[in-house]
Amino acid sequence: MLALQCNNLQRLAIENEEGFDPFQVFEVRHRACSLLYVTVKCGRNISKGSSTKDLMDTPDPYVRLRLPNSPDGRRKTMHYDNEINPKWEESFRFYLDTDKNNTLYLDLMDANVISDEVIDTQEFKLNNLEPGRAEHITFKFKESSEVDVDLKLV
Repeated sequence: MLALQCNNLQRLAIENEEGFDPFQVFEVRHRACSLLYVTVKCGRNISKGSSTKDLMDTPDPYVRLRLPNSPDGRRKTMHYDNEINPKWEESFRFYLDTDKNNTLYLDLMDANVISDEVIDTQEFKLNNLEPGRAEHITFKFKESSEVDVDLKLV
């Protein structure tokens, strides 16, 4: 097998001297992708969903963003200690494959010392976004929690 590989390499070297470029046998295909800009603006009335839970421990909220079909599709905002009305104003950029159905998952989280807790999760189908047009969406979590998010597909 090794002798066969050496013979092929020698043949390529001889053909290369005659003007053959072995790299022309590789084909690279470029695919279009879109950019999704997500700005997590602020939260209102962030609650764990129960007054007893909130009395014992005021939430330390942050938002975790997940976009499964995107490279580096996991991001999160910073968390605020004991704040029920956080103002994040944090922006993130994701690459989207235009040939796939893309869904953005937003997890409203409570930061804890040992293990963070998911308060609630919402999802948004991105296929209906119009390119170039910004969308302002208020996501509702549990009964009273709201998070404002701006989305723009480019």
